[in-house]
Amino acid sequence: MPEIEFRAARPEDREAVLAFCIHTWDWGDYIEYVWDEWLHDPKGKLFVATVDGQPAAVAHVQMLTATEAWMEGLRVAPEYRNRGIARAMNDVQMAEVLARGATVVRLITESTNAASIHMIESANALHRVAAYAPYKAEPIDTQPKHPQGLETPTLATEADIDDIIDYLNTSNIFPAIGGLYYSGFTAWAITPEFLEAKVA
Repeated sequence: MPEIEFRAARPEDREAVLAFCIHTWDWGDYIEYVWDEWLHDPKGKLFVATVDGQPAAVAHVQMLTATEAWMEGLRVAPEYRNRGIARAMNDVQMAEVLARGATVVRLITESTNAASIHMIESANALHRVAAYAPYKAEPIDTQPKHPQGLETPTLATEADIDDIIDYLNTSNIFPAIGGLYYSGFTAWAITPEFLEAKVA
């Protein structure tokens, strides 16, 4: 039986991890661009799973707030897949964020990644709260136009927060996105405190 260990990542793990991440998608992977940031993240931890001392999986967790945790970047080397390493790494991540005080844990995965979704939903008390599809397009007209009767948008102020909350409470979009604010591939709960911080 191979010896499997889960531990904090080390700088010397980088090349081995990037080698098994290189074919995650057709275009490669983003792990090489976030490695240093994740390795030195004071609000999180970068984990590596090793098999007989060699890196075989990687994952990162971070605390977005005092109680909201984010799990990301779980990768397993192709030769070690379907051996329970991803599920075990998931358990290690959950234990870490719960020890840090998380009461909510979130992550994003592609809707077509059936194996990952099954593992996530069966291993944890996690369930799907939202779905989205990234879309990119060139603007048709670079000149802003405002429909008749609408004022030119202005920056929100602290005085607008109650109106923003009222709008969100009646919006059909707010529940469809799980009450979350997405930036990049991370999501935060939209709370009054979050809105106050964004307005500030």
